[in-house]
Amino acid sequence: MSESLLDRDALIYREMMAHTPLFTHRNPQTVAIWDGNDRGIIQETLKHQTVATLWQMGSSAYHDPRVKHFAGSINEFLTQTDRTALDILIVGHHTAAIDFLHCMNALHADGLFIQLCESSFDIATLKNIQQQLKTAGFCDILPLNFPQPHFTSGWRSAVMAIKEGTIKRPREKDIFNKPFTTSYYNLDMHRAAFALPEFMREELI
Repeated sequence: MSESLLDRDALIYREMMAHTPLFTHRNPQTVAIWDGNDRGIIQETLKHQTVATLWQMGSSAYHDPRVKHFAGSINEFLTQTDRTALDILIVGHHTAAIDFLHCMNALHADGLFIQLCESSFDIATLKNIQQQLKTAGFCDILPLNFPQPHFTSGWRSAVMAIKEGTIKRPREKDIFNKPFTTSYYNLDMHRAAFALPEFMREELI
C-alpha cells in the first residue's frame, strides 16, 4: 500500500476513535487517552474547543498546555484518578487489559468509554467486551465499525459504552458546524458506523 493510502487509512481510525465519542458527549471537557505511541487520536481530540484537560497515558508527553501526562499503565491511572473525573475515556489499543469497573468509577455520570477492537468479524471478542461492560454497569453498549484497508479483514471494530443515557444521539448541529476539517468523519459516517450487517446484529444486538 502506498504511503498516501496508509496516511488515509490512519486518518480514518484516528478520526473515528476521537470524533465519534466527542460528538456524542454533550459537553466533553476532560478526556483520557491510551493509544500506545500513536498520537493521532490526541491530535484529533485537541481540535475540540470544549476539551480543557486531556490525560495522555503511557507514551511520551504531547506538548500542548491542555495535555497532562501519566507515565503508568491505564489501570494504574484509573485507580489513581478521582472518581467521576472523566467525561470520556478512549482506548485506541486493542490488546489493553482493562478493568471496566475502574472505568465506571473514573467516568462522570454521563461519561463515555470507547475501546478499539479487532476485526468486525471477530464476533466472540466483541460479545465478550460487551458482556464485561454490561457487568460493570454501563447502560448503553454498542459496537461500531469502520474501514481500515491495511488491516487483515479491511474493517475495524470498536465498542462504545455510556454510563447513563443513549449513544445514538450525537450533537448533529455541532458536527455540521465543526470549526475544523476532517478527511473521513462527518455525520453520515458517524451514523453509518453503528449500522451493523445482519451477521453482527444477530449476535450483538
